[in-house]
Amino acid sequence: MAKLETELQKATPEKIKSILSSCQSSVLELAESRNTSPFGVFLVDEYSADVYQAGAYVGGGNVSSESERVKRFIKARKDGEKDLRYALDLSYTVMFTRDSFSGPQKEPRGYSCQVEPGLTVRAF
Repeated sequence: MAKLETELQKATPEKIKSILSSCQSSVLELAESRNTSPFGVFLVDEYSADVYQAGAYVGGGNVSSESERVKRFIKARKDGEKDLRYALDLSYTVMFTRDSFSGPQKEPRGYSCQVEPGLTVRAF
């Protein structure tokens, strides 16, 4: 863990954005592999106004933009957060659509990533 902690201490805002982007891609890839409906899946973000409430509910109460997540991480690092792995907000909501008798139903599901040494991510 010491190596990962050192890497996170030295990570630039651009590197943090890269980690967030990698997490989003990994989450979407995982969600698509678990999708059993003919509909596509999509990531809920700050621009997804039609499903904002459902996404916020699954996502723990808010949907944060990339810049907000980077700012929170940098603030936690500056404030001396003990374990920076947990300062990175690597949780995303994916909206699945499934068929029902009353028509397509949207179903939000939460996914997260774990940051690993080398600043790579793994979705779960």
